[in-house]
Amino acid sequence: MTVVGSKRMIVYDDMEPLEKLRIYDTRVEAPPHYDSFAEFTYSYHYGDVYVPCIKQEEPLKLECQHFLECIRGQCVPLADGRRGLEVVSILEAATESLRQRGVSVTTEALAKSNNGNGDGAGRGNNHDNGRLIMPAAMRVKVVA
Repeated sequence: MTVVGSKRMIVYDDMEPLEKLRIYDTRVEAPPHYDSFAEFTYSYHYGDVYVPCIKQEEPLKLECQHFLECIRGQCVPLADGRRGLEVVSILEAATESLRQRGVSVTTEALAKSNNGNGDGAGRGNNHDNGRLIMPAAMRVKVVA
C-alpha cells in the first residue's frame, strides 16, 4: 500500500519480513505562481528513506492476550459492543445501498425502516425501543 502526502510518501509492504514500512522524503511541488504555460514546471524533490523499527508481534496472539486481560478485569476492550453495533449498522446500510443500486442510505433511515422489530438478517439487534443506538447517523453509498 502506498500513501502519498504533500511532504512524504509511505510504502507499507506486508510481504517484507523485517522492513514493512518505508517513509520516503520524496514529493512533487507545483510552482506557487506562473503567468504562462511555459513557466509552469513541476519541481521534484528526492530525499532520504527512513525505515522505522516496528516491533514484530503475532496479531492473533495479541488479540487473545487482550481478550484474557479484559476477562480478568485488567483493562477495557478496545472494540466494545457499541463499536460492533456501529460496524453491523454500516454493513447493513451498505447492503441496502447495494440492493437499491447505489442509492445513499443513512443508518438512521435503516433504523426507521426496521422499526426495531427484529425481522431480517441481524436486524433488530441495533435498536433500543425502536431507536438506533449510535451517536450519529452515517451515510453509506456503495458504487459497484
